[in-house]
Amino acid sequence: MMSGYICPRCRLLVSASVELLGADVSCPGCRSIIQIPGFDDPLVLVEPVLQAVGTDLHAHKNISSENWRDDLPLDVLSARAKGLPWLMLLPVFGIASVLLASLIYVLFFTHFKPIELAQQKLVPEVESRGQISNADKVPTYAELETLLTKLSQAKSPGELRPMLREVPELEAKLANYYKGSEFTLSEPVDVIAITEIRHRTGFYLLRALLEGAEKWAGVVTKNTSGMWVIDWESYVGYCDIAWDELPKIRPKEPSVVRVARRKNEYYNQGFSSREWQSFELTYPNSDTILIGYASRRSALVQQLLPIGNRFGLMDVTLKIHYPENVNDPRLVIIDEVVTNDWITPNEK
Repeated sequence: MMSGYICPRCRLLVSASVELLGADVSCPGCRSIIQIPGFDDPLVLVEPVLQAVGTDLHAHKNISSENWRDDLPLDVLSARAKGLPWLMLLPVFGIASVLLASLIYVLFFTHFKPIELAQQKLVPEVESRGQISNADKVPTYAELETLLTKLSQAKSPGELRPMLREVPELEAKLANYYKGSEFTLSEPVDVIAITEIRHRTGFYLLRALLEGAEKWAGVVTKNTSGMWVIDWESYVGYCDIAWDELPKIRPKEPSVVRVARRKNEYYNQGFSSREWQSFELTYPNSDTILIGYASRRSALVQQLLPIGNRFGLMDVTLKIHYPENVNDPRLVIIDEVVTNDWITPNEK
């Protein structure tokens, strides 16, 4: 003769032969020691804090694994609920809260904005001379004041060129930007700060005070001859086509632009949010605003939305072109992220 009993610890239905009545056996489910009651003994349920006695829980009643909870007394169920390990879950909730707060801080409050280089743009706070690392490699104030003085004395692109960082097609870019006309730069009164650009080895941001108390900012580096030169492209915000001329010319081939991008959600004339991510593209001191679209199937979206600066303004150098059969002169396609600042990496 076989009879069934419920393990008071894991609620497994245990079968035992008549020879084991009154004996201690090991539960096959949780390996705890349970006592098989005698034929005339009532079944004693041992619960945390509470003991309940009831002969109606004897397995002769054919309690199944699906309904055994319904057959337990309410006071037993209540006592079992009080035994849940809430204190053990508190550390888990604490760790999860810290991780969530850290993620929110990184996404919304950390600001990895690249250094702004164009004139009349805000420049980040810089270190004093005593705080600059690798002082033997950093340009001196006197060296930079001499460089800025020579820049201010240049009267043509040809005179300016020896003081500029070498980049591909520099002569053509100078001619395109200045259109062959003479130009003058305000002579700086004093260099007021120098700081190393941490994400660009060998590049330094300088600030100078110009005549009339106007502030000037630019990036300098050493050329192959060991002379300090200025990164002209980032300083003037060079674009292959003048920014305000883009909506008029509407180039169909990729054109390099230096802009500030901001994530937005504007979709029109065949551009859908399923296939494209839109960005507002602006330029310093210009009212022209373009909407650039990056394909979600490319790596462009990840490059344009880095962790730490997903929602604010960020200076980028892009290649863009105008699509066919689009009437709105503001809508362009982003073909490539040249760099996540205004300093191109492809030196000669």
